[in-house]
Amino acid sequence: MSETVNIAEVANKLSNDIFKYFLWKAHPKRDENFSCSNTKHASEKGKPKLTHPADVIFYYEDPYVIAPF
Repeated sequence: MSETVNIAEVANKLSNDIFKYFLWKAHPKRDENFSCSNTKHASEKGKPKLTHPADVIFYYEDPYVIAPF
């Protein structure tokens, strides 16, 4: 991560405070590298990408999807 620890902590707090008003939730895994499943995905130098970093993943329940009864 290119941010310092202090900046990352402030960003985490702000994002949690802001997104709760939109009823979005944060996935519990943070600052993880996820495996790349696309075998054709390559860097600018042509090397295959093995992982993708993610600071945080937010999600929400779609209000237009009807839950089954």
